[in-house]
Amino acid sequence: ALIFRKLKMIDSATVNLDSAKFYNHQLAISENNPDVNLGSGLQKVEHVILKRIDSLIELKKFEEVETSYENLLVLSPSNISYLTEKGKIESSLQKWEKAIHSFTKVLSIEPNNKGARLNRAYAFSIAKKINESIEDYTFVINHIEKENGKIYYFRALAFFQNKQTDLACNDIKSAVKF
Repeated sequence: ALIFRKLKMIDSATVNLDSAKFYNHQLAISENNPDVNLGSGLQKVEHVILKRIDSLIELKKFEEVETSYENLLVLSPSNISYLTEKGKIESSLQKWEKAIHSFTKVLSIEPNNKGARLNRAYAFSIAKKINESIEDYTFVINHIEKENGKIYYFRALAFFQNKQTDLACNDIKSAVKF
């Protein structure tokens, strides 16, 4: 984002965040850039964008919410919360490939993130990538939460979509146990 000198113009910086994608945003917000005072100024920009997101959600302007999360990720590219919320918005907009990408980024940082793993499994399922969906559900069962009937149920649905009815039946039996 084009963060204005010492971030004295926070509203302008927020409006121009999109242009950071065109310019070298790493230089614009880098700690190595002496013209930029990060600290609280950067936090103020994030705060303004988060407040804008809340307003946009109330107005049901989800395309703009997605763009706002992209802007936040320019400022903080490894922020798991921003990546997760962006993925959820993309899912609600039925942008399955983009949602998968966002959740995959979360999992590259935090492989045992249950929410990202389950959201990606669901997105894979809708995008007709059933084997990948099954892999994510299986990962959650094997490594994160073994005794959750809902996870077995959703994996059973994926098995059924994949015409693996024996495995689907086994998962339904497991789902009922929990």
